[in-house]
Amino acid sequence: MLFIKQFLLTQLSIGVAKTFAIATLTTFTTTATINQPSYASDINFLGIRLTDASKVATLTAKDLFNQGFDKQNKGDLQGAVAAYTEAIRLNPKYAEAYSNRGVVRARLGDNNGAIEDYNQALRINPNYASAYINRGATRARLGDNNGAIEDYNQALQINPNSASAYGNRGNARSKLGDKKGAITDLQQAADIFKQQGQIENYQKALEIINQLQK
Repeated sequence: MLFIKQFLLTQLSIGVAKTFAIATLTTFTTTATINQPSYASDINFLGIRLTDASKVATLTAKDLFNQGFDKQNKGDLQGAVAAYTEAIRLNPKYAEAYSNRGVVRARLGDNNGAIEDYNQALRINPNYASAYINRGATRARLGDNNGAIEDYNQALQINPNSASAYGNRGNARSKLGDKKGAITDLQQAADIFKQQGQIENYQKALEIINQLQK
């Protein structure tokens, strides 16, 4: 199982709450290669007529980021990719948009595209803990647990209280046969989740610990 931060929020995003989710590590049965949409395709995805120039001109990168987040929450993954892509076109230094687009690409099965997005987010902001966590989760999904642990270590250097990083690292250590290290990390994740009031994640972390102790 993986603690995967599926939806990322930043201070730029308004009216939404940060959420964490625990998901079972699965292989994707279908894959989707996501190409960079053209400007026309982006606007089409967003439901805006190309002739409505004034409406298009008033959209900011922040507006498009928020639209992408909303579409992501509603399950419109292709629309989310388009919105994040347009946000990036308007602001090529938008690390959060790259990271969120990476999350969506991973959900669509485009793990290599996701890693490219996380890499770019980290070029822009080397201290972006969420991008390390997400890249680590994608590396783990691809079977690169050692690389995943390196990313979780980086995330924890930046944010020592990241329950997601501890939980993910615990799972990666378990895959590598380090049961003791896995239990230590998962217990740390559980403690932080409990402190944060994330009871469901706290309980699931304890369930994984119980499974490892059998």
